This record gives sequence, C-alpha cells and structure tokens, in this order.
Amino acid sequence: MNILFTILNWGLGHAVRCITLIDHLKNNGHKISIASDGIALEFLRKEFPNLAFYELPAYDIKYKYHFMPLNIIEKTPQLIKCIIKEKKAVDKITQNNQIDLIINDNRLACYHKSIPSVYITHQLNVPAPNRILHKITNLGHQYFINKYDYCWIPDFANENNLAGSISKSKKIKPPIKYLGPLSNIRLENTESRLPLLVVLSGPEPQRSYLENKIINQASELDKEILLIRGTNTKRTFNNQNSNLRILDLVNRKELTALMEQAQKIICRSGYTSLMDFYLNPKLLYFIPTPGQWEQEYLAEHWQEYMGVPYSSQKEFRLKEAYEQASVPKINREKQSFKKEVDDFIKRIKK
Repeated sequence: MNILFTILNWGLGHAVRCITLIDHLKNNGHKISIASDGIALEFLRKEFPNLAFYELPAYDIKYKYHFMPLNIIEKTPQLIKCIIKEKKAVDKITQNNQIDLIINDNRLACYHKSIPSVYITHQLNVPAPNRILHKITNLGHQYFINKYDYCWIPDFANENNLAGSISKSKKIKPPIKYLGPLSNIRLENTESRLPLLVVLSGPEPQRSYLENKIINQASELDKEILLIRGTNTKRTFNNQNSNLRILDLVNRKELTALMEQAQKIICRSGYTSLMDFYLNPKLLYFIPTPGQWEQEYLAEHWQEYMGVPYSSQKEFRLKEAYEQASVPKINREKQSFKKEVDDFIKRIKK
C-alpha cells in the first residue's frame, strides 16, 4: 500500500511515537510518505532519509500565556487559515501520489472523503480547569476526530492504562482500536555512567524558560549533567558550569544510547515519554509544561498511581528533583500493536 503519514509538529512527541508504526509498515513492504512541518519534519527527515517528505502549514501555537484558552484565542484566525491550507495540501498530495491510506497523528484536517483515514490520538477526553472549557475543548477535538474513518489509541483499554481518563470517551463515532503504548526504545541494562540526563521538548517560550532554569541551577548539583535542548535553534551559552554538557537536538538512536547511560532522567510529562518509560522504567522526575493541562494531569496521574514525583516549572529545583527521582511502579501488560495494525491493513485491502 501507498501510505501517507501526517504528523503534528507540537514538540517532538507525535513524531517520535509514529516512528514505531512507520518502521513496522515500511519493513512490511508498504511505501511510506511523511508530511509535517518545523522541527518534527526535520527530525523525521533524519530518521528516514530515504522516504518522501512534504511540508504542511504550521499551526504555530505558542504558550505565551499560562491560561491556554488565551493562546488558542489569539491564534484562532491563523489556525483556521492553517487548517484550510492543510486540507488543500493533503488533497493535493493524495491526488498526485495515488495514496491508498492516510494515517494522521493529531493534525486536524488530514482526512480524505475517498481514502481510508486513521486518526491517532490518546486525547479522547482532553483535561481542562473547569466544566465549560472542558466541554468546548472536547467538542472541538471530537468534531475533527469524527471526520475520520478510524481512531487508533496508543494506550490500553482497561484500568491499567497510561493516560487515565484522557484516553476514554463514549462520544467518538469512528471505530476505536487500542494499540497499547508505542515506543521503539528498548533500553539495555548497561552501566549508568551519566548521573543525570535532562531532556527538554515542547513549544516556546516555556521550553526556553525551563532551559534557563536548568543552566542557572546546574552548579547547585555536584553531579555530571547532560542537557538535551530539544531544538535546532542555535544559542550561545556562557556556561560556567564544568558539570554541565549541552546538546541541541539528537536523533532517536542517540537519545536511546544516552537514556541507557543515564542513572536518572528529568523531562516533561508528555505522553510519548510516558510510553517510553512504561516499557523502559528508569529513575524519573517530571516537569509538566505550564498551561498544558494534559501534561499537568498526566504528571498527577503518574504520581498517584505509579509513584513518579513531579513539580511545577515555577517551583522546580534541580537538586531536589535529582534527589527525589523514582522508578515507576508498573503493572506491565503485554500488547503488541503489530497484529492490530496488520489485521487492519488486511481488512481495508479487501
């Protein structure tokens, strides 16, 4: 089959979790094309240099305000234009390349009326700070999910799930399939030579705020620290901390090697990271992105049910995070997405 993957550029989480699916389908002989924008597109080009790539319009939602609705409201006219352009771009790509199937991770308008279209998300029930915002947010997201023919959830269907109430809803019209966690990381039990790995990700300006905190507090911890900035935007550092090393953007293979070496890891409570650490438990500490309700909910969920500590970005202290990092208490289930995906491909081929 000729399959088009369309992937949201919102940090690297959506791009990273699609690697597992892309690898599996590519290795099974399917022709894969990828469409995205920004850093996600650049990251995927490095992961799959031999695939065809297309650039989609950028949503470009930044966390300028802590109160998320203000960020969305400010960008709404631009977002509407972007969605219209995105739909036209996908129509053109499918028309010019004889696409048989669209697999879309969280972009809104990457469906086609005459081509089977799959929507990948774990966000069936998006958290919000009050009932009105919760209803408005979910009505908007469910409207777009219901434009697709199928919905895939990278989580478990039962109570041992990773996302809590986020990945459950009775208001989704397309057939839902729970695939289990998606991660292509498999950590070996190597010697922990790196005391602390800090991995940054997500939209600006919050990524930079946390980056500055890490750099400013590095001298308080008498341990070697490796900071992965998670961005291709160059910056000159006046780094006086002999214990701190800084890298900009690493590929998945490089990140896996660094995670294997790390004794402890500090990162955002993004869902892709949670899937990685569910399958590869490490000593962890989370810092949810301010204003991103989902990450705040997931950090609370994992602290309550799996014992992983977290703090707000405002209250974060590097030394305390290092001392408190904990291994998640996981009741691991075995579920392979491969059979579910292969069975699906067989059905739509008929």
